[in-house]
Amino acid sequence: MRGSGPPLGRNRARPRRGTPKAIEACRHADRVAKRSVEAQEKLLLAQTEGSYWMEPLEASADALANETATLLILEHQRCQEAHGVNRAVWIARRGEVWTPYSAAETTKWLIEAVVSDQACRAARSV
Repeated sequence: MRGSGPPLGRNRARPRRGTPKAIEACRHADRVAKRSVEAQEKLLLAQTEGSYWMEPLEASADALANETATLLILEHQRCQEAHGVNRAVWIARRGEVWTPYSAAETTKWLIEAVVSDQACRAARSV
């Protein structure tokens, strides 16, 4: 889809406002996710060994899993915001008109591209 984002490779647009927040959100979510995995592993080990004090381990593992889920949602939101800013700047630099992203329009464009490609291949094989 034309105007959907910055080009890849050497000509890629420089990161804009919001990108550092998105990167830090990703890093923080990753750190908490690692702690969550460690807590789950401790809990599993305690369960297999028949250990006591299961309730505090379960509470800790559940709390970290919930925090991880919350941070992943926040991370996704920050990444979407940064992508939107970068896309708007890239489109403005090209002098194009900005239009909101539409999943329906993108899907329609992809279907049309596939149908066109299939028609071209069919015509060549005759």
